[in-house]
Amino acid sequence: MKVVYLVLLIGCLLVSQAPLYAATLTNNDGQSYVVEVIVDGQVYRATVLDGATVNLSDYTCQVILLQTGQRLTAQPDDSVVIDNGVMSVSQ
Repeated sequence: MKVVYLVLLIGCLLVSQAPLYAATLTNNDGQSYVVEVIVDGQVYRATVLDGATVNLSDYTCQVILLQTGQRLTAQPDDSVVIDNGVMSVSQ
């Protein structure tokens, strides 16, 4: 019985240490966009070229599309897409 508990404990520790993957932003529009990404109060600004995919953050973050003012929250593992000037989360 002690072996079963030990195996379960080791399994839980391994799962809890599994890496999170960064949310990504893909620009499928025909133009470049400037975005701001806010993570834990830090603001980062970048230009995302047409056809580019960039990593946003390993943590929950706010993404602002500066040309339109649109704002959304991205979770780790989310895929955010810009298409026709609108950001959306693709599941």
